[in-house]
Amino acid sequence: VLWTLASGDTDVGRPRLAVNRSGEAIVAFRSVTSSSDEVSVGMGTAAGGFVPSSLRIYAPESGQPDPEVAINEAGDAVAAWLMTPSSYVIRAAYRPRGGTLTAGSVSEGVASSSASTPLTDPRVAVDSTGRANVIYGEGPPPANGLVRVAARPPGVGQVWGNPQTLDTLVGAPITPALGFDAGDFAVALWGGDRMLRGSFRPAGGAFGQAQTFAGVGEDPFGIEIDSSSQGTTAAAWRAGDPGIVRAFVRPNGGAVGASTTL
Repeated sequence: VLWTLASGDTDVGRPRLAVNRSGEAIVAFRSVTSSSDEVSVGMGTAAGGFVPSSLRIYAPESGQPDPEVAINEAGDAVAAWLMTPSSYVIRAAYRPRGGTLTAGSVSEGVASSSASTPLTDPRVAVDSTGRANVIYGEGPPPANGLVRVAARPPGVGQVWGNPQTLDTLVGAPITPALGFDAGDFAVALWGGDRMLRGSFRPAGGAFGQAQTFAGVGEDPFGIEIDSSSQGTTAAAWRAGDPGIVRAFVRPNGGAVGASTTL
């Protein structure tokens, strides 16, 4: 079955899709109308697919806000996107397990900054309790580049907490990423000052001190993280110029293995 989720718009951005093992899915995309940019977010199921009329539309959302999405095995789901009007704003839509998405046109505020301090590359993840997280870069200018993460408690009517700074860099953070294993152990990775950097967070705890996983000259970009139901976590990224692909694996409860060139 093929569902048409958008038609008649001036343009649409690339869609993002996440699915859990029960067949629940979240989809989100940017669409451009004659009057504004919008972000459309919808939920689907294995039995019923996607229902176009159930899409939530968040508007106006300026600055080509291409969303990112995540869903956990219980059905808690989140979409987040970056707006760049006169300042930088990260917005989100949240759907608690068994519930409905944030009411249409009233997206949630995650983080913001002035026009002189750019926010970049928001990525999302949801742990097994429904706690949603957005990792993103901030600056420079005017000061050093920062890697930050904001979290939202599970459930209806919650608000995003103050962001935690994971790393301070000379230059801009590059494509940060975040993932949870089956036990809610979190792995965060980012490119910073030509190195692959990262931080771990035990279940229910706080992120620890940033570490270097690959030194100067790694030049990581396009970092991706995923985990199996048994807790094994894998990460991959483009490295170097003209570019190669590397990866590492962290077994459940173990240490990060050596990086392998693929």
